[in-house]
Amino acid sequence: MVSTFHMVLMLVCVVVGIAAAAVPYLMISKRSSALETGLPGAIGYGVLGYVWQYILYMFGGVFIARFPFWGSMNETAQVVVLNVLLTFLTTLCTVAALYWGIYLTNQKKVSIYRSATVGIGFGLGRIGLDLIYPYCYSFYLALQINGGTYNGDANLKSSILSSTSVSLVSGTYKCVLMLVIVFEIALVMGNYYISGNKKMAWIYPLVAYEVIMLMNALPRILFANGGILAEIVVLVLYTIVAAAAGVDIYRWFKTKQIQGFEWILMGRAGRKTKSM
Repeated sequence: MVSTFHMVLMLVCVVVGIAAAAVPYLMISKRSSALETGLPGAIGYGVLGYVWQYILYMFGGVFIARFPFWGSMNETAQVVVLNVLLTFLTTLCTVAALYWGIYLTNQKKVSIYRSATVGIGFGLGRIGLDLIYPYCYSFYLALQINGGTYNGDANLKSSILSSTSVSLVSGTYKCVLMLVIVFEIALVMGNYYISGNKKMAWIYPLVAYEVIMLMNALPRILFANGGILAEIVVLVLYTIVAAAAGVDIYRWFKTKQIQGFEWILMGRAGRKTKSM
């Protein structure tokens, strides 16, 4: 049996995930409504960007796994090298998807608002695939399990019964943190694009996102036998990065200044957005 509390928590997590994307979207919509339209299209580009980068990442991961040199490595080396290569792959796919969305949404009229909204859409795509779909599907199956009508895979049933409230909350929390981080990256990336600095519109997110992906991978490599400890370290690191991103987003809303993570990467001062 799946407890009522556990089932309600699944739905609460879904609502939190949706709200995490809806709140900044509504804030941007309210602020830019007198200036422009096109925000729904921008968020759509972000969602589609996440979907196609996810597909490319999956195919790319299969391709990497077929490299012939794996046989010459021991198991530990394989894990380390594979994880590092996958961080590069996901970074490249993510930045390409964000750039694609920012490029399309700025074709007729440049807009920092639409550029930032692409990042929200990308985060919403992640929430949809990593949170909304699996949690809602698990809720549906939990109803069947409790009603005695479940006839599906035994392993899937076991995973639902063994899932914990902590895992539900931590999964939701990480999705929210990543939305904030990608929102910030798209904001800075869009400002570079609008300013005509296409080179930095690629370099900045490639460096920033790769550092974030290494934060996700390295603790899992270092604490290979301590899954919970690795997850805690990852969440702490992500919380720190998301907090820094949130400060810059707040600054942008209040003063139109964008600094990004450059105080870490290059020590540059904040830049005023050129197109509002």
